[in-house]
Amino acid sequence: MSSAQEHYALAQQLHRQGRYAEAESHYRKVLERFGDHAGALRRLGEVCFHQKKYEDAARFFRRAAAVAPHDAAALGGLGCTLNKLGRPLEALPPIEAALALAPDNAGLHFDHGHALAALGRLEEALAAYRAIAPRSRDARLLIAHLLVRLARHEEAVTEFEAILAEDPGRTAVWNALGRSLGVLGRAGDAKAAFAKSLAAAPDNPATHVESGIALQFCGCFAEARQAFERAIALQPEMPATWHCLVQGETIRPGDPAIAALEKMAAKAETYPETERVFLHFALAKVYDDLKRYAEAFASLKQGNALQRRLTPYDEAAETALLRNIAVLFSADFLAAHAGAGDASEVPVFIVGMPRSGTTLIEQLLASHPEVVGAGEVSDLAEIFDALGAGKRGPSAAELKQTGARYVQRLRAKAPQARRITNKMPGNFASVGLIAAALPKARIIHLRRDPLDTCFSCYTKLFERAHLYSYDLAELGRYYRAYEGLMAHWRAVLPPGAMLEVAYEELIADFEPVARRIVGYCGLAWDDACLSFHKTARPVDTASSFQVRQPLYRSAVGRAGNYRQWLGPLREALGQR
Repeated sequence: MSSAQEHYALAQQLHRQGRYAEAESHYRKVLERFGDHAGALRRLGEVCFHQKKYEDAARFFRRAAAVAPHDAAALGGLGCTLNKLGRPLEALPPIEAALALAPDNAGLHFDHGHALAALGRLEEALAAYRAIAPRSRDARLLIAHLLVRLARHEEAVTEFEAILAEDPGRTAVWNALGRSLGVLGRAGDAKAAFAKSLAAAPDNPATHVESGIALQFCGCFAEARQAFERAIALQPEMPATWHCLVQGETIRPGDPAIAALEKMAAKAETYPETERVFLHFALAKVYDDLKRYAEAFASLKQGNALQRRLTPYDEAAETALLRNIAVLFSADFLAAHAGAGDASEVPVFIVGMPRSGTTLIEQLLASHPEVVGAGEVSDLAEIFDALGAGKRGPSAAELKQTGARYVQRLRAKAPQARRITNKMPGNFASVGLIAAALPKARIIHLRRDPLDTCFSCYTKLFERAHLYSYDLAELGRYYRAYEGLMAHWRAVLPPGAMLEVAYEELIADFEPVARRIVGYCGLAWDDACLSFHKTARPVDTASSFQVRQPLYRSAVGRAGNYRQWLGPLREALGQR
């Protein structure tokens, strides 16, 4: 036996024993004598991975795959490592090559799903996890969480319940189930789910927080506050919990939240960065309620700058996508495909920038007895992505299929409703697709003063969305790109294809504008629409508290309180 072979045998033995650093040393000695030894290279990748030396691991796996291009383990190891490094786009090719060689490998399907989910290709990620779901409870849980991200909470509930039927001791799953039930407005069932979790771990503050969030969705704000207060009693210095609490009410002088947040802010550097973000946004909300605008903006600036650093944003790619959509869905394309889609009149789309008042429009319509408000439904975006949106225009057959598939999913939410709304604001980018795939759908575009809209975005901590909103100049430039795309839709859509509503006009003269909206949807007027704030339904958006209040006018011109600090935003918007 040669010295190199001895090193290789010893390295494998140490590897199996979990003595990774020693194994690495011996594998390296094999390379010194044998050069690019495929087995040693792959195993070096594995031991480096176990030591969390991911860059080294990726380099060795890449070399192993170059030497042995049909080694599924080397290709899969490379893909898994690139996922760990946060490079899912690079991870996909080696993972898919490995899957072609080893289609029954469960780990490869997991890694495939992780990469696709990280890229926002959620439908494909679902398919990857479903390929191994029958033999993996973990895959079923990942499927459930993806369904939550897709706002398909009914399906998510089914998955969570199936997991809990087999293993009822999983408190985190009870929490996830409770949150989805809250989004669906099933307050009683949500409370029961959280009770199961608390029975197992009564002192778990996270469960109280999740319960509070679910109760906010259902409009049970007093009970939500009690849940947050119980969490705070268990763990007083939790900025994220305080952030949840202050969003569900107007803070008055003397509220305990003020002193608590200011005490935490005095030692903000001692908290992890993610918690500091919640702290700054919570304090900004408190100071805004108290009309202490200079302090509110200082907190906003800190929170947004930190969140921007934690969430990289590719501005060039985002704005280029909007421009390319306008090219693909040209007047000629829409004319050539007129009538190609599904003829259903059920869908109603409420589009615009976030914080423009889309939740108010949906609440108004959902108060009508023939309308169901489905909230922010991402189905269309997923279908659009699957078509290769931003790369090519769909064919007539694809448009028909897209429309039918969307209606089928929507109908499952409310089989008897005449109209079902989708208030995903970002569907403004899909207006051309909607017009072609669902030619009889109603499209309501809500416009609000640009400065008010953008500043309102700047005050909110969004969850995995609207990454442009954490920098004033980027926010203004994105708004201009949105304006450009909306101008394109006005130019290319046939008359009556889209109803445009000014938020300020709706607030100033509510009933006539509300009647116009209801009439545009092909419905007879119902006075219940005037009492929209009394409508009991789940609202899973940042406006869940506001739309349950009677109509108020204080949001009009709100940015004026901060105008002196909004120079970068005003400049990006083209305002002097």
